Parts: sequence; structure tokens; C-alpha cells
Amino acid sequence: MIRLNDFKGRKILIVGRPCSGKTSLGKQLSETTGINLFDLDDIYWEKGWRRPDDATFKENLKQVLELEEWIIAGNYLQTLAFRMHYCSDIIILNCTWYKAVYRYFRRIVMRACKKERNTSYSGWYREFNIKFFFKKIVFYYKFYHQFNEAINKSSDCVKIHRY
Repeated sequence: MIRLNDFKGRKILIVGRPCSGKTSLGKQLSETTGINLFDLDDIYWEKGWRRPDDATFKENLKQVLELEEWIIAGNYLQTLAFRMHYCSDIIILNCTWYKAVYRYFRRIVMRACKKERNTSYSGWYREFNIKFFFKKIVFYYKFYHQFNEAINKSSDCVKIHRY
């Protein structure tokens, strides 16, 4: 259970395996604290899942990071060190791969049936993607070690919460 009194500040990163509950937890924290939630997919992707150039993404991200308070949910290993320079706390969600697989397919089905509508991305969503599935869900352990290395380098500046 997350206790807000344990937090060092009001700039919170939430990271973890895809489908680990980053956005859901971010929404709950945002409602509880009144701090705005930003999903990295919203900051990164352009409509239709088009990639922006690196400079545009970094500038969009920097605008959010320079706000007085925020909750940012998402991974994007290539910007983790940059984001950690600004954050006070990082929440790491540890989720088993089989739970993530279940949640991934549930998300696809719920979105296809329109029973779950992600208000992010202006109503568009990502359908099943086999490359994403294997790279991000099944073989996440490769990224997990890289995340831990990056996080451990900044552990003296940032309060780390593992769930």
C-alpha cells in the first residue's frame, strides 16, 4: 500500500513492465493528491502512433519536467536518467510476466469491445502488436536490469518505492 507520507516530494515517476498498472496507479495518485498525471505515451507519440523526432520529444518532456509538480507514468529507458534528474520519488511496479500478459490481452479485448476507452490519445489506441508483445511483455527482464542500473545510479538523490 502506498503511503503519501513516505514521499519525498511532488515530482513522481512511475515505472514498470507494460501492463503493470502504471497509468492506473498514476490516476489514483493524481486523484488523491491533486497532482497532474502525464502518461509518457501522451508526451511521446503523435496521433496514429507516429514517432516524433528526438528533439521534439525531449522538448515536450522538458516542459512537463519543469512544472512544480507532476506524476509521470511510463518507461522509455532512453529518457529515464533525464527524468530522474528532475524527480523526487520513483515508484517501481514489479508485475509478473503472466499477469502482464493477461492484462495486455484483456486491454485489447476491452478496447475492441469499447468497454474500456482510454481517454488518452484522443480516442485512438494500439491494437495487438506481436513485436511489442514479445519485446516488452515477455522479454521485459532485459529492460528490467537496465532500469535497475539507471535507478541505482540516482538512488541517493531520489526516494525509491518498490511495489
